[in-house]
Amino acid sequence: MSMAGSFEKPTVEVKLEAEGGGRHAGSAYDSEAMSALPFGTCELERFELNDGVILHLTRMHFREETEMEIGNTQPPGTVSFMGCASGVVHYDLNGCDGVFTNRDNLAMHLPEHRGTFRVMPGKAVCAAGICLREEMIESRLGFAPPKAMHRLFHMEERTVQHFETRPEVRFLCAMMNDSQLGGETRRLHLEGTVNALLAVYCDVIRQSGLKEDERAISEHDRSTACAAQDIVLSRLADAPGLEDLSKEVGMAPRRLNEVFRQAFGETVAEFTRNARLDEAARRIKLERVSIKQAAWDAGYRHVANFSRAFQSRFGCTPGDHSRRP
Repeated sequence: MSMAGSFEKPTVEVKLEAEGGGRHAGSAYDSEAMSALPFGTCELERFELNDGVILHLTRMHFREETEMEIGNTQPPGTVSFMGCASGVVHYDLNGCDGVFTNRDNLAMHLPEHRGTFRVMPGKAVCAAGICLREEMIESRLGFAPPKAMHRLFHMEERTVQHFETRPEVRFLCAMMNDSQLGGETRRLHLEGTVNALLAVYCDVIRQSGLKEDERAISEHDRSTACAAQDIVLSRLADAPGLEDLSKEVGMAPRRLNEVFRQAFGETVAEFTRNARLDEAARRIKLERVSIKQAAWDAGYRHVANFSRAFQSRFGCTPGDHSRRP
């Protein structure tokens, strides 16, 4: 296989402003500066792969709610497909706004856009974006894209649409971001993973189509949801249930669940369970804790139940995750 292309880093400006007043401005791909922010970390990578396909990898973790403004990263004539392994991001892209989580994916046709993203604190964002032209899909996969995807490539107006996700998407996005490979070995790995991700996207869009985001939320409700999220994350091992949490933030349980889903794409119970699984995945990978210990700390008394939940969320078993490069 030809490994034409480069890992070049074009000049793209980024501005970050944390809720507490911390600020940063500079190159989006200055990894040294972006990984040592006083209010968190932000790592952005860009790869130019075969056929002119552009891959963007994103890893962010902020201790405060942070707004990020970034220059255009989408080449003219392309559509971007974004998948998310974890995290919650509110976006405003030239008037197209909504919420991006690991419960769905984005398809964006945004000529010459600048983007503003509001990143929720305490939960790591891990995402991957693929920018490409329509003909690149057929040359890579050997078949034409589905009709809904075809129409997106030929739209004249800017648009951001959502489509369903699958565990494989979260797994592939995390695998590309977590890879410890380097040089040509990493490029080969990324090429294959991008093809796998595109194949999943085509299958999902063929079956379920694309839709506009319908999650609108007031500033008051968003603040309440963030306060509830902070409580859950700060006491994750013994997080309060919906009834107790609603009393702490001063909102009726049913309403809180609805607002929480609008803000983060999950109910309180779903968010708590997934946050515990995310923490378990991190500890298995980075701290090398045993699967039994990670299961116990995540609130599972039986490893088999933990393994099923883990595979449903990440598309792989805990053992496979621990051995992943």
